[in-house]
Amino acid sequence: MFFYVVSIIQALSFLIGLFFFQRIRNPWVRWLILYIGNLCLIELALEFIPTLETQATLTRVYYCLAFPVEYALYVCMFREKLAAFGGSRYWLMGTVGVLATFGLYNALLNQQNSSAATDVFSMVAVMSLILSLLYFWSLLQSKEVIYLLQEPLFWIATALLFFYAGSIIATGFYHAFYKKSAHFAVSLFKVNLVLGIFRSVLYSVAFLVAARKLPYG
Repeated sequence: MFFYVVSIIQALSFLIGLFFFQRIRNPWVRWLILYIGNLCLIELALEFIPTLETQATLTRVYYCLAFPVEYALYVCMFREKLAAFGGSRYWLMGTVGVLATFGLYNALLNQQNSSAATDVFSMVAVMSLILSLLYFWSLLQSKEVIYLLQEPLFWIATALLFFYAGSIIATGFYHAFYKKSAHFAVSLFKVNLVLGIFRSVLYSVAFLVAARKLPYG
């Protein structure tokens, strides 16, 4: 039941982004909106798969492919802000290539492994967390006057920071915790769902801010 609440909040975030889509100038924020929409549709479609085994396999395959795409969007979004870091364009795109390869391997050759999607998610979580921290570090180093609350990337970076900081433990070690205590693992996973709601809310704020035609937005 709680999972459906998360899905509804995520769908509302997509609808907010879609409503203001034409007014959002940042192309990568637009792609993020479309990605969330795709996520909502695929998750809904997976609910209609008749057998649980097939549903589980298709879910793993989808997320093994989707998570690296999501990370690639974040890299494209933040790479200009991270230009101050030497060679950032090359090593950032390198991490995209590594994650894409790892995702393809798990989707095509390791799909029967119950932790395949979790392994891909864990790598994406670590790299996205580093990406958000580098963004905040660049803000501290910048001499430019930035109106943070009116900067959509600030809200997205904040969402990434909180969501992935908690999810690395809650999702990344879910299967290991489940073997020790199923009740604890499920309770911890609910924390991850709450973080998912928090992320969707912050994304919604980012879409609203991006839709405002401000010279520093």
